[in-house]
Amino acid sequence: MSDFNKSLLPAEAHKAKINTALKAEDKVQLFRQMVRIRAFEERAVRAYQQSHIGGFCHTYIGQESVAVGMLSLLGPDDHCITAYRDHAHAMMVGMTMNECMAELYGKYTGCSKGKGGSMHYFAPDKNYWGGHGIVGAQTPLGAGIAFALKYEDKKGACLCYLGDGAVNQGAFHEALNLAALWELPVIYVIENNRYSMGTCQARSSAGAQLAQRAEGYGMDWAVVAGNDLYAVRAQTQAALEYAHKTSRPMILEVDTYRYRGHSMSDPDQTYRTKEEIAEYRHRHDPILLFGNVLKKEKVLDEAQIESMEQAAREEAEAAAQFAAASPFPPAEEIYKDVYWETDHPIAEEMLRDEHVFMMGEEVGQYDGAYKVSQGLLKKFGPKRIIDTPISECGFAGLAVGAAMMGLRPIVEFMTWSFSYVAFDQIINNAANMRYMSGGSVHVPIVFRGPANGGVNVGATHSHTPENFYANAPGLKVICPATAYDAKGLMKSAIRDNDPVCVLENTILYNDKSEIPTEEYLIPLGLADIKRAGTDLTIVAHGRAVITSLKAAEILADEHKINVEVVDLRSIRPLDETTILNSVAKTHRVLLVEENKPFCGVGAQIAYLIQAKAFDELDAPIGRVSALDTPQIYSMPLEKLQLPSPERVVQAALEVLR
Repeated sequence: MSDFNKSLLPAEAHKAKINTALKAEDKVQLFRQMVRIRAFEERAVRAYQQSHIGGFCHTYIGQESVAVGMLSLLGPDDHCITAYRDHAHAMMVGMTMNECMAELYGKYTGCSKGKGGSMHYFAPDKNYWGGHGIVGAQTPLGAGIAFALKYEDKKGACLCYLGDGAVNQGAFHEALNLAALWELPVIYVIENNRYSMGTCQARSSAGAQLAQRAEGYGMDWAVVAGNDLYAVRAQTQAALEYAHKTSRPMILEVDTYRYRGHSMSDPDQTYRTKEEIAEYRHRHDPILLFGNVLKKEKVLDEAQIESMEQAAREEAEAAAQFAAASPFPPAEEIYKDVYWETDHPIAEEMLRDEHVFMMGEEVGQYDGAYKVSQGLLKKFGPKRIIDTPISECGFAGLAVGAAMMGLRPIVEFMTWSFSYVAFDQIINNAANMRYMSGGSVHVPIVFRGPANGGVNVGATHSHTPENFYANAPGLKVICPATAYDAKGLMKSAIRDNDPVCVLENTILYNDKSEIPTEEYLIPLGLADIKRAGTDLTIVAHGRAVITSLKAAEILADEHKINVEVVDLRSIRPLDETTILNSVAKTHRVLLVEENKPFCGVGAQIAYLIQAKAFDELDAPIGRVSALDTPQIYSMPLEKLQLPSPERVVQAALEVLR
């Protein structure tokens, strides 16, 4: 451990070079920023009370010196990411009151075009990566931002803020482990305002000092008085120098206090007294304290302070008027910023683009659980083929953060059943980031791995979750059925600027078919007619395509029925045109999938056909899926659970009856 195990004493902090070097105008600007933040937040409170702002609105009143002191120190390669109490951080990196207030109002002129709201401010051009509404979910992203800095050999660091309630989230501990294990320059800043929503620290967290949890990961830590601007600056500067020099993580706990409730919907009447709040305001208010320091230093007088406060209130009022006068987003904006507007195996893409790297459990030395990454470690080295701990939430979130910074991660889940542990990072972060940021942040990432039953591994390792992930706007989902398609789709997925889920099938890993040596790409969202026919359309994806082709041969040989097999290849985006054209040709449809039937992919396609091609149908739509039960371990019974050529043939004959 280093000297970060204890805080700098106030006298040491005030005499630190980073503070003694401040000119009078620098000190005035720091004070002005604190006053501006408070004026903004107080005006936001009024706007909320007047019903101009809805939903959640978390104000920063009482904590101003934390954001101002820390973010005044960032260099060109330093970055910042925070939780939902994000207004002050946004203003400190240079975002205007107008765009911030307009976002609170849900207006088109807001920093995220009215799509993110109070909890989701973004300014990637200012190295500011949000504003995140899920408690602790930003902590793996912070590790990912630091990972990207180190990957690109930049001497920067990431300040990743979290509240005291987030320290008990598993995502935070997974992020700490990865940051320490891989020596990432991330500074986790615990803004300890003493209450996680309405629960005080003594009732929510074991142990006295939250930052001390760093010791469990061999990390340094420190504590600083958050209402003392000079102390905050001195301790933060020491932390930044440490991160820049050592490329190691640390935890900095800031003792601070919020005057208002957790959010505007919190009445703040049951878990603390008005006297407690009044006492803190009177004795520990950061603006009052720093103002007194500046008066003592003869930098400002009372009249100048009052003038500055009045100017800040006027600026905030003008911002509120700007927000009120601004238009709401047009209706068509609902569908924008979900995906990258233009859609532009693994080894080839890594050779083509040095920003591509792969991480996951056993992808390196073990050559991958199913040998998909065989030989890649030897070819590209441990910088780009990265073995991770068993920590899906942590490494998935880290990869999302790295993708936000412009890298192109390929994340392997040993099985997609394990992806449920990372569901928050995939659904709330990867899928939503572009939309919540109003199109300013992109997440070019591939999540891949096997997703299938039929291999005798029981219920918890046999999920086929393509329908779950396809339900999330912002994600793309593909399910290749052949080696040729797997390569072409994977290359397109890696080059795509949106998050893509690639669900493979372990049984199909044994497909040894020939594929071209020259480069080719298969666009995402383009289905393929694997077998042309005229009597019946079978729509399938993944291994169900192979099953359907076998059934089609039986139907042709034994029943003289000519079947057309449509391979979706891509679940989202979905190629509606190919499906509907085939239905118009054959007038009968059978849907085949290894997904469960309830709310499965087939249900969506059935709706599509009845909505857009009902008059083309000469018979009800048929459907074959996995049985609607958890996957059984017993091998003979598991074979009965999944679609077989015989079941498909029987269902086809019923549709054609």
